[in-house]
Amino acid sequence: MGTNTSRRLTNATLAALAPGESAYDASLPGFLVRKNRRGRLDYFVRRRGKKHALHRAIGNSALMSLSDARERARTILVQHDHARMTAPGKRYTLDEGWPLYKASLLAAGRSPKTLRTYEMGMRRLSPKFRRTLLSDLGSDPSLFAAEHDRIAAGHPAAAAASGKLIAIIYGYIRERYDDTLPNRSPAIDRNVNTKPARDPRVLREGDMRDWWKRVQTLVDPVRREAHLMLVLSGMRPEALLAMRLEHQNTDDLTLWLIPNPKGGAIKQFSLILSPPMHECVKRVLAYALANGRANGHLFPATRGRGPLTMLAADRKTTWYEPRALRRGYATMAETVGVPERSIGRLLNHASSQPITALYVRTDPGGEMLRQQQAAISARIVAAIGDPALVDSTGDRIDDQTTAAWTEDAGLMPR
Repeated sequence: MGTNTSRRLTNATLAALAPGESAYDASLPGFLVRKNRRGRLDYFVRRRGKKHALHRAIGNSALMSLSDARERARTILVQHDHARMTAPGKRYTLDEGWPLYKASLLAAGRSPKTLRTYEMGMRRLSPKFRRTLLSDLGSDPSLFAAEHDRIAAGHPAAAAASGKLIAIIYGYIRERYDDTLPNRSPAIDRNVNTKPARDPRVLREGDMRDWWKRVQTLVDPVRREAHLMLVLSGMRPEALLAMRLEHQNTDDLTLWLIPNPKGGAIKQFSLILSPPMHECVKRVLAYALANGRANGHLFPATRGRGPLTMLAADRKTTWYEPRALRRGYATMAETVGVPERSIGRLLNHASSQPITALYVRTDPGGEMLRQQQAAISARIVAAIGDPALVDSTGDRIDDQTTAAWTEDAGLMPR
């Protein structure tokens, strides 16, 4: 067998493999791809070890795609870890419980950001504490209290995050693997929901005119438009800045796919563009094209191939951070009479939706939501008091502008 390497496997990297060469997938440890002499790709899962080694063929490129093979490998690895780490009568530590809970997150398709947050919470705990039996933590809450207080002495928010993770893992192991654990969570005597104080301000209707004047003092026009789009859409900044031209619906240019919002790809949705939002997009595209900044992102960075960053840092100028704009959007939606269920859907915020939202479904780009989005935007633009934000001609982004911008960004039309 050829040399094994580890890299992020894509169709392009696999095509570059030489016959006989193998590569591990850096994004899924244990997933191995080997190219045979005829150029066919064979997929395997492999784990080394004296007691729990694993080597199994999954299939080949003639039978399945790379993404299908990766998902199959993920399932096999989760099952292998589950069988290796569970046994009747076994007593678990945090170090043993975390991989089991992590496997459930991977199987559920949780986002990499969520996993990184939990990994960070585990790293904050001392090695000795992580090796403590969960049964001992449940029987003696003072063990958790001492660890919580140790972390909280320097990082109160970190202590809250780690405490919450401990409570989650404890409950998960008790429910799935060890029902002999005490019913009392070790974190019950500590407020693990303590978070650093957030800016309580909401961008209210009466403050929008002054806010917009402050936004206008930002030097970069694209950055100004990004702040405007935040308040017009109510989006989280990380989802807004991830918007790319190819995510636009080519059949309906007033719909824009948000493929990976908070919660991961399973929560993807289509953002409805109201007329003022559409005009915002047109201005950004025209400016990026005219100034050589078109790079595939709707809100491109000043240099390089990435999007804008650090919108929150602009609060020194604008006085309001992005979450205040999101709260302002929700407040304006309520002001114009948009139902709570529709506000939750427009914000893609499941916890804002009553139980009926699970049963009552409408077209995500339907007329009702379009009218509600337009009403919210109209109220916001009126509060800002800048008529230049709405083009009286009502022209849409024409195909010629889109094609030119796409070509300049080096993108292939869909």
